[in-house]
Amino acid sequence: MQSQTTLTPYDGMEISEDCTLTPGTYVLPRGLSIAADNVTVNGKDVFLVSPVQSETAISARGKHHVTIRDVSISGYHHGIRLDDCADVTLDNVTIRNTAEIAGIDTFLYLWQPLEEVYGGAILLNRVQGGVVRGC
Repeated sequence: MQSQTTLTPYDGMEISEDCTLTPGTYVLPRGLSIAADNVTVNGKDVFLVSPVQSETAISARGKHHVTIRDVSISGYHHGIRLDDCADVTLDNVTIRNTAEIAGIDTFLYLWQPLEEVYGGAILLNRVQGGVVRGC
């Protein structure tokens, strides 16, 4: 088993290798992004927070074999957003207080353009293969 790098998250950070995030609470309005294939991010005892419900806590575009586990997220437009990815695993991720529509009286228009899609915990756009468990 390979040892993982321990990283302290910072706003806008790009992660390009397997890592364990340093435990703690981090206010990261622009979040983190996965910048390489074959990356596992372990976030045990890590809480990513945005003071406004915009942006995404953890994102990836066009990546393969991405695993995100054991992280807690609060206050973003999307907690996790993966676009054009393949073989992803989201494991034991907790996401709360995203930009969801308030109340049951709002009509949900399901054909919104992607740029205007409603907020929520997880957005998987054109993702092929993977597992979401314990979330």
